[in-house]
Amino acid sequence: MLYNDCMKQKYQIHQIVYMIVSGKKIREMVVMKYADGFYVVRYRDAGGGLRVRESRLYPTKAEAEKAGGISKSSQPKKDEDYFDYDLMTEKYYTQF
Repeated sequence: MLYNDCMKQKYQIHQIVYMIVSGKKIREMVVMKYADGFYVVRYRDAGGGLRVRESRLYPTKAEAEKAGGISKSSQPKKDEDYFDYDLMTEKYYTQF
């Protein structure tokens, strides 16, 4: 019996799934391919994609929030930026 025969595909091709990214944000993804326990998924709202294990994917947004301990209030707003650009100003560099 081959190893691939033991692995069952949990999500179907073109199915929408959810993934926790950087432990902070839940992203909506589309399954593109399955092979050897890994899925190739693409972002629905942007280009690009990832190859991830099945354990990082969730069938619903609610399950992803529950698994990651992420509530709606702790997710960043769409316009929120993680990088503080004020640190990169001349004022910052002239202090030293």
